[in-house]
Amino acid sequence: MAKRPAKKKSSSLAKAAGPLLKKQIALFRKKFGRDPRPDEPLFFDPDADVPRHIQLEPTEAAIVRAMNEAKIHPRLIYAFEKTGRLLSAATLKKLPKADQAEWHAALAEYDRKSRQ
Repeated sequence: MAKRPAKKKSSSLAKAAGPLLKKQIALFRKKFGRDPRPDEPLFFDPDADVPRHIQLEPTEAAIVRAMNEAKIHPRLIYAFEKTGRLLSAATLKKLPKADQAEWHAALAEYDRKSRQ
């Protein structure tokens, strides 16, 4: 008797991604009046007149403004700008040693610069 080919299992990620991708395509169509081309980003900058990747820098600037308004210590803001992370003592301990070292180096750099 011949074996039947095994059914391919659909991963939960693929199942979850389907509706998200459909939503992004619908948003693209609404914004640009057409389907995205293969070389265009599906996750696009909603403020742009043409399809382009989301620019993270304005987002980072908004985060830094919010951090300043929340009166977060400038030393931590500096480390955030250098590493892209805002960490508590608890989350720092969970990072790989190299990432912890990067965080501590950014704090030390701030300290050196602030003494000048």
